[in-house]
Amino acid sequence: MLVLIAVAAAGAFLYGKWMLQEGFRNDPALQRALGEVRRNHVAQDVLGNGIVIETIESETFSATTGKGKTVTYALHVKGDKAEGELHILLHSSGHEMKIVSMVLTGPGEERYNLTAAPSPNAGSI
Repeated sequence: MLVLIAVAAAGAFLYGKWMLQEGFRNDPALQRALGEVRRNHVAQDVLGNGIVIETIESETFSATTGKGKTVTYALHVKGDKAEGELHILLHSSGHEMKIVSMVLTGPGEERYNLTAAPSPNAGSI
């Protein structure tokens, strides 16, 4: 019995580790958000081109009956100019996850709201 518990715990640990390191590649909502980041002019100005997820620092999932589900990601991202931290908030009250907010923290610790409508004086928040 103890061996079975140890095997189950090891399996859960390895799955969690895999999900944090590789599983995000199969998350369509996260991939859609990353596509938005790659097309965002502010993100391109800060990080450059070829923006990729280096690591997932954290992922939080919550679901409330009748209210939908929410997923938040804290990601370390990298472009050809710089690296930064990207915080993404996704929510669904139906089937499709929608991007609620995306905030990029650049190499100088400045924060950029990537979901705000661009303005002539776009910059940090």
